[in-house]
Amino acid sequence: MEARLIHSSLAATLVVALASSTAWAEEPREVPKALAKVLNRAERALKNNDAKSALNIIKSYSGPEDALHALVAGHAYQTLNQLTMAEKSYRAALKLDPKLNAANIGLAQVLVDQSKWAEAATILGKIIKIDSSTASELGLYARVAYELRDARLASLIVERAILRFPQDLSFRRLDIALLTDQGKNQEAYDAALALLARAPNDRKVWKQLAAISDSSDDTQMKLAALEAALLANESDVKLQKRLALAQYHAGHFDEALSRVSTLIKASQPEVALIQLGVRIAEESDRDEQANRWLSLIPKQKRTKTLTLLEARLAIKSGKQQAARRALDRLIRAGEATPNVLLWAGQLAEQAGALAKAEAMYQQASTMKGSAGRIAVLHLARLFHKVGQLNRASQLLSTYIAKHPDDQPARELLVVINRGNQTVYQN
Repeated sequence: MEARLIHSSLAATLVVALASSTAWAEEPREVPKALAKVLNRAERALKNNDAKSALNIIKSYSGPEDALHALVAGHAYQTLNQLTMAEKSYRAALKLDPKLNAANIGLAQVLVDQSKWAEAATILGKIIKIDSSTASELGLYARVAYELRDARLASLIVERAILRFPQDLSFRRLDIALLTDQGKNQEAYDAALALLARAPNDRKVWKQLAAISDSSDDTQMKLAALEAALLANESDVKLQKRLALAQYHAGHFDEALSRVSTLIKASQPEVALIQLGVRIAEESDRDEQANRWLSLIPKQKRTKTLTLLEARLAIKSGKQQAARRALDRLIRAGEATPNVLLWAGQLAEQAGALAKAEAMYQQASTMKGSAGRIAVLHLARLFHKVGQLNRASQLLSTYIAKHPDDQPARELLVVINRGNQTVYQN
C-alpha cells in the first residue's frame, strides 16, 4: 500500500500555517522574515519536483534553528531518498516543537521506508484519527499494521477507510490481502473478482487473484488465474516462473518447457530457473536439453536438486561413473541424506566397489526413515553376497526385533539362515 506525504503548505507571510492534513488543526507560526522567504522558495521548488534546489535553498539559511526549517529539510531529503538525513531532520524538528504533527507524519513515513515498523506504529498510533485522517495517512497506518501482522488493527482501519473513501482501491487491495492471510480464500477470491469488475486493468489485483488461486485444488482455475495475471503483467518474471511451475505440476510439459526456455534466453538466468528447466526437461525425456541447461551452472555451484538431476541424467545415458562422482560431491558437501547414501551404495555395489557400498549402506542404516530401513536390507544382502552369513543374520535379527512387521526382512533372514545351515552341514 503506497502512502506518502511530502509537502506542507507554507503561507508567503510572516505567519506560516501548516495545513497539510486533517489529522491536526492548523498551527499558526510566526517566523523571521528571512526564514519565511526561504521556506516559501523551498516549497515552490518541491512543488516543481526540484528537491535538490529546495535543499540548497534550505541550506542557504543561516539564522536561528526553527522547527519549520528542519521540517522542510526533511521533506527535501525524503524526496531525494536520503532517508537517514530525512529522519535526522524530522527528529530535529520534533525536538524543537514536539507538537509539530507534520514532522511526525514525515518521520513515520521515513521509518516505514526503512522497515522500522514498530516505531512507525508508535508514532502513528498517537496522531492518526480513524474518522478524520486523510486517505494517505490511514493508508500509511494500515500498511504499518499489516507489516506488523496486526490483522485486527489493519482490518479495523481498512473497513473504516473503505466506508470513508469508497473510490480508493488501495484499501480494497489490502482487504483482499488480509482475507488471504487469514485463510479466507473464498472471500478473498470473491472480493478480487468484485474489484476487477470495477477495475479490470488493475495489475495488482490480478496478481492477488493468482496468489489466491495457488491454494486451490482446481488445477485449471489456478492456470487460468496465472495466465490472466500474466496478461496484465506481461513483464513480470516472477509470474512467468510461477506459471511455468504450475504448468509443470499440471503435466503440461511442452508449455512449461517453452516458457522456461524463453526466460532463460531472455536474461541472465538464476539457478532456481535453470533448475526448474532441467527438472522439466529430464522428466519429459528431453535429456539433451536438460544437459545443456545443466552445463550453464558450474558443478561447484549446483544445488542438491541439480546434482541429483545430474546423477539421474548420467544414469539414463549409461554413465554410471559420472553419476557416482555427482553423488560423491553431494556427500562431501554434507548432503549425506539416507536416500543419497542408499543410491551411492547401490551404484558402488553395481560397480564392484563393495567396500564403499558397505560403508554407504552402513551410514544410511543408522538414519531414520524408510531409506534407512531399506539400507539395512541392502547391507544384509551385501553380506550374503560376499559370504558373511553370520553378519547378515545378526544384522537382520537385531533389525527385526525393532521392526517385527517388516515381512521382506523376515523373508531375507529365512534365506540367509538356510545358507548358514548349508555351510554347517558341509
